[in-house]
Amino acid sequence: MASRVSDNALRALLKTYARSPRCTLTPPSLRRWLRPHRALARSASSLAAPMALASIRGGSTTDLKPATTARSRGYGRLRRGYATAAQSAKRDIAVLGGGLTGLSTAYYLTKFHPDAKITIYESSDRLGGWVDTEKAEVRSDEGTTETVVFERGPRTVAPSRGPRYDDLVLYELIDELKLQPHTYTLPKSAGPSARRYIYYPDHLVDVTPPTADILDPIGTALSFLNSAKSVLTEPLFEGFIPSVLTMAASTERRKASLSDVQAGMLRCAFPEESIGEYFTARFGRPDLVNNLLSAVVHGIYGGDVWKLSMHDSMMARVAVQEYLPQHPTGTWMKLEDLYLARDLLYRNEMVQATAQQSRGWSFIGFYNGFGTLTDAMAEALKKNANVTFKLGEPVTSVAYDKSHRKVKIKTKDKHATLYDKVVSTLFSGTLARLTGDALPSLRDTSAVTIQLVNLWYPTPRLNAPNTGFGYLVPNSPAVANPYSALGVIFDSDREAARGLPRDPAVLSAGRMDTVAGTKLTVMLGGHHWASLPASSWPDADQAADMAKATAQLHLGIPASERAVASAKVCRECIPQQTVGHQRRMAAAHEELLEAFGGGQLAVAGGSYSPPGVLPSLRAGRDVAMQIAGRGYQTDGQGRTAYGLDGHVGPTGLARFLKNEWALVPKAHLPFRYGNGLALFD
Repeated sequence: MASRVSDNALRALLKTYARSPRCTLTPPSLRRWLRPHRALARSASSLAAPMALASIRGGSTTDLKPATTARSRGYGRLRRGYATAAQSAKRDIAVLGGGLTGLSTAYYLTKFHPDAKITIYESSDRLGGWVDTEKAEVRSDEGTTETVVFERGPRTVAPSRGPRYDDLVLYELIDELKLQPHTYTLPKSAGPSARRYIYYPDHLVDVTPPTADILDPIGTALSFLNSAKSVLTEPLFEGFIPSVLTMAASTERRKASLSDVQAGMLRCAFPEESIGEYFTARFGRPDLVNNLLSAVVHGIYGGDVWKLSMHDSMMARVAVQEYLPQHPTGTWMKLEDLYLARDLLYRNEMVQATAQQSRGWSFIGFYNGFGTLTDAMAEALKKNANVTFKLGEPVTSVAYDKSHRKVKIKTKDKHATLYDKVVSTLFSGTLARLTGDALPSLRDTSAVTIQLVNLWYPTPRLNAPNTGFGYLVPNSPAVANPYSALGVIFDSDREAARGLPRDPAVLSAGRMDTVAGTKLTVMLGGHHWASLPASSWPDADQAADMAKATAQLHLGIPASERAVASAKVCRECIPQQTVGHQRRMAAAHEELLEAFGGGQLAVAGGSYSPPGVLPSLRAGRDVAMQIAGRGYQTDGQGRTAYGLDGHVGPTGLARFLKNEWALVPKAHLPFRYGNGLALFD
């Protein structure tokens, strides 16, 4: 068991920090926030596993199954109601956008605020947003008509690692929507199906991290040797060793300059800098930024490594580890992440068991695509008499009606409806246009457009020997990427590793391929098209030709190979959190308060939180919980230790007013750092 970090040790560590220009004291001490929580002070070994899993070997997948065993001792206290700060009257609430965040918001509103009447506005004729699955009829080499499924959005998600717990929201939804039979997982030891590549300068380079397996010492040794060989011989890693040494020396110098603080929580103002600027300054050279990090950023944001904010990105923890003083048994985290973990792990033993097992997973997905999740949320909402869908009704105006003290929504038919509360999950730039001059800070936001091209070749394994998840393309060299590709996903490899579901009902859903072949998804555009007018974007036929040419250039797939292609333009699909994002969002928070009656219009989604499935689900849950006036109940006595006002607030943007980090003992974090159900004491 890891040792605890005493209060004295924390103070001693933090006493190097108070005079730093980056950080100021936050009045509450860490001890106030980290009160004992006896209900969770059990080891993982005390849990009777309520979720049985099939055995995992090699690259095989695992089905999630509902609990069939009795609850373990103490579980009777886990499912309990939420504490309510104030009983809210019945309200009319509108949710703008029927994508992942919009559906999550509406779903959790029905859970936390069951008396509210909820209206969901969606401009298209379908729900799910960028989560989109298409069935295409194809002709096999034998002349039969078969079905191939093309995914236009996320395929899988990786469980959260380190001191974040967004994945717990997904586990809660899987439990509540009864999606266990539809869900599969891939283990960390998934073998070839987990390989990842970067294309540089004219070939694919395997950048899969080495794996350690005590049951396979020879395989482990070979894995590390292959990684070392790549670092020493591949042009992709040119400058790697001197860059790492320079960064290590730079970090030590910066840590040595920190001084004094007297509490366990810091409010920090990190410098505004891009991802590229941050790492170039640490590496002392731009090689790895242009050749490696730019590719990673393409895969997450489709964006420009030289424009995206370092401190609002998925890499922000790298800077946190540098700027804040470190302790060998403690870690810095946002307190709202700790609150979320406590809330969900207290409340739902299925979430508890899934989180415990997720430590061995690399990916989670759905046999019939991620539309399984959005469809399930939509179906649950359609069964609720208090929920109304307005599909094919794009909103044209959002304004505040001072006389009624409500938010007024207008649609294309010019009809106006008043609501007590509105949550926008639209792209922030779109909301800025809909609100006129009310939210000027959101006008400065941007999003990239990506053209997805799904390809199916009847010949299997055309991407061999480079099998795996897929590859990303960096900024350089541009000559090797004439069609502005961001990356290519090897769908057929992932689906082969996934296998077939064991539940016949899942298999009969009809959203899986009926024929083998090579299936790829080519991602084009992103920030490469930022300066191009929409009129100059390629049409579907041109995009298909560009995708096939990219596959020929990068993978050696002959142009003569017959292929079925399907293209879709995802306009402004990934918001870009560029340098100055936190400052703009803090200003937008004040503008929302000023222009919309103290916060009757709130926002949520990828324009404000990190991109991806898990943050989107989390954003919807958080804003719904705040609207409902709910707090987190931490014991059986009806006491509420904390709420969401400081994190979400009435606008959804309260967290941008401050940048607070708490130093928490690693041993107190459940299912992280080798812990079981951890110790919140």
